Amino acid sequence: IEPGKVHPIPNLEVDSDDFNKVVGSKRILNLDHDTIVSHRLKVIKETRSHVRFLKMSYNLDAEDLDDETIEGIMEVKQLLIDKCSRKSPFSAAAVESVLPYRHTEYLADIIDQLDLLP
Repeated sequence: IEPGKVHPIPNLEVDSDDFNKVVGSKRILNLDHDTIVSHRLKVIKETRSHVRFLKMSYNLDAEDLDDETIEGIMEVKQLLIDKCSRKSPFSAAAVESVLPYRHTEYLADIIDQLDLLP
């Protein structure tokens, strides 16, 4: 699986209809064109960076944080919420990057605001 490229999650032997829908959409809509893949990779990279930032900042004591840092944390949380919104471009790539961390403590306060359902 190449990062940023579309790949079918359904298995051909188990769910051939869904598999064929993904493959057909990929071909018809040209979803693996270089310009689309580069934008998708950018969203993946930014989303992972936001998650890492929240992970690192979660372990800091509240009294060690100044107003600027607190504002930065709030901004990153909002960016994650926006990236996972279905209205955002390449939101599926953002959601896929966040899903492995959905049960973590550092995302607990925003997890209900993230649109993680398929």
